[in-house]
Amino acid sequence: MLHFGDNLKPMTRRQRITVTNDAELANALERMRPFFPGKPAAALVHDLAIKGVVAIEEDEARDVRRSTQPGAASRSR
Repeated sequence: MLHFGDNLKPMTRRQRITVTNDAELANALERMRPFFPGKPAAALVHDLAIKGVVAIEEDEARDVRRSTQPGAASRSR
């Protein structure tokens, strides 16, 4: 039963986002289940998003370091 009105308080003050659970996301979540048994899907999505941006930033920093090393231009040809 759903109740609407002023008596309901939000579970969090933070803005929520909607994520479509398409085949790719469902697959990623299933692959993560063994590492985080019992963790709710929303928490997995949150943690994967945070870890994903950290991994991308680290990859970018590594690429910049590699491209600024002496001899980098001659190695890329």
